[in-house]
Amino acid sequence: MSNGPAPSNHTNANADAASDTDENETDASGEARKEMHELLGELRAEVTRLKAEEARARAQNWIQRHPLFTVVITVGVGAAAGYGASQAFRPRRPQPLSERVRKRLRGIGGDAQELAARLRDRLKERAAQSGTNLRNRAEETRRRLSEEAQKAGEQARQEAKEVADQASKQARSFSQDASERFREATGEAKRRLSERRSEAVEGARELGEKIGETASETIQNRTGGESKSDRGRPFARSLMALAGLAAGGYLASKVRRWL
Repeated sequence: MSNGPAPSNHTNANADAASDTDENETDASGEARKEMHELLGELRAEVTRLKAEEARARAQNWIQRHPLFTVVITVGVGAAAGYGASQAFRPRRPQPLSERVRKRLRGIGGDAQELAARLRDRLKERAAQSGTNLRNRAEETRRRLSEEAQKAGEQARQEAKEVADQASKQARSFSQDASERFREATGEAKRRLSERRSEAVEGARELGEKIGETASETIQNRTGGESKSDRGRPFARSLMALAGLAAGGYLASKVRRWL
């Protein structure tokens, strides 16, 4: 019947789902950082270009503020070149750097907000998808563990039934063997008891016969020729009675000893 491993599979599924979610969030964060770096690079390039334009405008203003220097230059290259230079360096009102930067920053801020909104929506979608996957995996794990537990319980019941049947068979076999041995022992005891009783009866009978013979001989020896007379009859009866009592007592003690 086994789980643990049952608890262990459920924990691994949750860990895999959490790992997938972390990887998705890491990928999304990496993409967002990459786009932010690209926007910052564009912003730096734009600031550099605006600074170059501002420097050029300042140079033009400086030249306009120093006409003598301009005249010296124009004299050196000729009247035509001076006219062209004067046209080229005609004062123009440059757009302030701060205004350009603010516009560009506003544009970049809008792009960043849009990017953040897209990133947030993407993270929500991935989180919802990860939650759904996690629930599906948890449900699948729970169902698999339930099936495994049911199979383990059925196997345990089957094994318990087999063990019980085997124990019942062994108990019946042992009971039959014990009954058979008891019957054999009882029959043997009865047979021996019957033999001993027969021997005791036979011994008592033989002893009674011997006692009777001895008593008869004794009576005959003592009475002699007077056994036929009336005076010898009471004495003979007494001796026969004593002999019978002695034989009966011995027979009783013999039977008790054998039993």
